Amino acid sequence: AAHIIAGCADQLKPHWIEALLEFFEQHPRLMRERTQDANGFTRIHGDMNPFNVLIPIEGHRPIYLIDRQPFDWSLKTWLGVSDFGFALVLDCVTETRRALEQPILRYYHEQLRAHGVEGYAWEQLWNDYRLVVAGCLYVITEWNRDELNVDFMVHWLPMLQRVMTAFDDLDCAGLWRKRSEGNDA
Repeated sequence: AAHIIAGCADQLKPHWIEALLEFFEQHPRLMRERTQDANGFTRIHGDMNPFNVLIPIEGHRPIYLIDRQPFDWSLKTWLGVSDFGFALVLDCVTETRRALEQPILRYYHEQLRAHGVEGYAWEQLWNDYRLVVAGCLYVITEWNRDELNVDFMVHWLPMLQRVMTAFDDLDCAGLWRKRSEGNDA
């Protein structure tokens, strides 16, 4: 992440630089740990964004999700809230995300329960959402895998800013900070 930070530090809030470095140090471990509990896992789309949803001009149905990512290298099964996290954080303006994320996630949780999913508490779903919101940083990393992608900075820099704003709003770092404080006790 050093080349990303160096290339756009002036476009980031000062505390985001340390948060980015901390994320790359802590988040992979949390993802591995989260795989130990199957609750919340399902088949995912993997590239949920407005360009992959076809909505009819008239009426409400049918809605089509297209361009699913079933490649050998792609994640096919993961936390169900990951598609919401990617769509709400990477592609929505911050005010829209803030207004919609709680109602959408609560409705999703209600529907899971209504359709027989048991043992997946709201608190776990919320923490899973925070985990995948933080994980949206991997998308920005992919845009800049080998070097700073200046040609597409107009796309990925606003995404990075939205992710880091959500990271702050949702206290995503609290997912690992509370754990490390508990382990030190």
